[in-house]
Amino acid sequence: MKSPRLWIAGGALLVAGALAVSCRQRPPGGGAEDGELAKPAAEFSFPDLEGKPFKLSSLRGKTVLLDFWATWCGPCIEDIHGLETLQQTYKDRGFTVLGISIDDASRKEVAAFAKDKKINYPIVVTGGQDKIPDGYEVFGLPTAYLIDAEGVVRQKYYGPKDEALVSKDIEKILGHAKS
Repeated sequence: MKSPRLWIAGGALLVAGALAVSCRQRPPGGGAEDGELAKPAAEFSFPDLEGKPFKLSSLRGKTVLLDFWATWCGPCIEDIHGLETLQQTYKDRGFTVLGISIDDASRKEVAAFAKDKKINYPIVVTGGQDKIPDGYEVFGLPTAYLIDAEGVVRQKYYGPKDEALVSKDIEKILGHAKS
């Protein structure tokens, strides 16, 4: 019979290998697979926090960070401050964050949460996790898409966002928009 240490070491190697593969496929805080980039962002329409219909196409001409989140998601809540900073920093340069709440909670509950957190960017409410719009892969929260002014997906971020990385990506897109 093999020693327990050998079994533990072998198990640890298998776990480490699986983690290395999953991190390469879905880099935490940033990155995207080749097939997800340079495609037009899929249109959708959801109610905003006041209940008015809001279409993604209404933001055409702006660089947009679509942030899929929920009020019950700890990492999403931790991301809010960074998203507010990005909104404040770049709003005058043709950029906006658009929060997409996939909560099962009512629009009024999400609005109360946003008011309590003093969120400074627009939010739409899908009405549930099963209503994520076609064209967006959201396997975990938060997940975000960076879309350029022409409506093309330029980056995707998995998990909590590295504000410096996202800022660099926004700067790159906004810099290209000037030329």
